[in-house]
Amino acid sequence: MKNEIGSDVVSEFTAQRIQSIYDSSWAAGGKIAMGHDMIAKLRLLCTFGSTVLNDDASSRLSAIMGNMRFAKAASSGSQRLTIDHARAIKATAREHFGWDSIALAQAIQFHFPKLRQSDVIGEWVPLSDPTPSDIVRGNEKWVRGLRWSEVDENLILRRKVTVGRDQRDMEFNLKRAGLVAEEINRVPLSRRVGPMIVCEFSGLPWSGNEYRRKWRKVADKAGVPKDVKNAEIRKSADSSESDEVEGTFE
Repeated sequence: MKNEIGSDVVSEFTAQRIQSIYDSSWAAGGKIAMGHDMIAKLRLLCTFGSTVLNDDASSRLSAIMGNMRFAKAASSGSQRLTIDHARAIKATAREHFGWDSIALAQAIQFHFPKLRQSDVIGEWVPLSDPTPSDIVRGNEKWVRGLRWSEVDENLILRRKVTVGRDQRDMEFNLKRAGLVAEEINRVPLSRRVGPMIVCEFSGLPWSGNEYRRKWRKVADKAGVPKDVKNAEIRKSADSSESDEVEGTFE
């Protein structure tokens, strides 16, 4: 985002300018999910500028974006991610690439469809974002991802989840999630602190874009068809497959 609009003046933005950036950069090459992610971040920045900074230009841009609609990825012909796909991705991430974090994230996303990717791995936002965080990298901080402290001694995960425009307190019983059990049992108790999903390269939580790229690489290696997308996880997990196995935790 910084490369495309970092030096631009907010008051000079138009709907045409935003659409042009979306088409030529953020969603170029059919990367609809990435495009929507960038638009969501821009909307978040506009909301912050409008409500926290009382900036008129941000309020204007927020109103413009509120009236804009962006194409959604075509769902026709796309396959749903099955439990066999999820198992293959988990095994390949861990055994072939050594990316245990992706294996655990995949398990959680498959079993608990109400959790979006950003709920699971979190996201990096500007330091000016009002959400508190103790994890900082340069001029960004990590927020909203899963933390081990949200899981109690009975393996109940409690956290706020965005449903529509609302934030709701929800509970997720990890004991019912067989795929999650397999991965959590591999994590020593001494490492069950801080963020649950940590990138093996940086020792910090993943960025959304990098996670999606690595997930696709793992899925390809696992033989998961290319028309099965990470974005389809929430849809597929609505099926009864997602809760079919009760886990055994150590």
